[in-house]
Amino acid sequence: MLPKEETYELSLAGNIDIDNRGNKEELIRIEIISNLDKTVINSISNGEKTITFSSGSLSTSQLMVLDFKEQIYEINGTSIINNLTLDGLLALKENEITTFNFDFTGHLDVKFIFEQYQENEDLHYVEQFSIVENKSYNENKPYYSNKIKQRKVNNIKYDFSISKLSTKWIDTNNEYRISYYCHNGDIYYGEWKYLIGVIFDKVEQKAFNNPNDIFKDTISGNGIKIITRNY
Repeated sequence: MLPKEETYELSLAGNIDIDNRGNKEELIRIEIISNLDKTVINSISNGEKTITFSSGSLSTSQLMVLDFKEQIYEINGTSIINNLTLDGLLALKENEITTFNFDFTGHLDVKFIFEQYQENEDLHYVEQFSIVENKSYNENKPYYSNKIKQRKVNNIKYDFSISKLSTKWIDTNNEYRISYYCHNGDIYYGEWKYLIGVIFDKVEQKAFNNPNDIFKDTISGNGIKIITRNY
């Protein structure tokens, strides 16, 4: 995943759309600067969660930081947590265009800071690619019996393996998204899928005569979810 910034200017209460299609849900950081002597922010919402200000006044060039990942809420370095009411943390919605509504009077410069997967994707040759869904369960048994009374899914992850991937570089410390095409039983029709939250736990490679021609001989890892490309 890579850091990303998007900057907007608002002179009237209104909406800002952030495209998060093909990406997982991501908590955001919002930085707000007033361009007037006094700007009053009443609330900010992403359509599901809302942050309401009991005192959201900003003077010229004052910086408000709302960091929902690190839980930092301040103006010019001074905490404003006692002036806020949150019914949840603002985030970019998974695989959607998220609309943020700003209710305020005045004039704002707004910066969104978040992480997304790399937009420029390359197709790579592979000999084999497979994904297996693995579920873990919580089991509830009566204390007087060995018979399972209830079995509830606790976690789902997707283990994958790739053979002979033609690429020069993989950072095992980074998080990735794997794109692949499903034919759905019809060679003329299919859809793109994304395995998101991908971490590589095994990468074995072989280099040939040209040091730039490197095949990752065996790759394995896991992801957190499969989503369908919708754009």
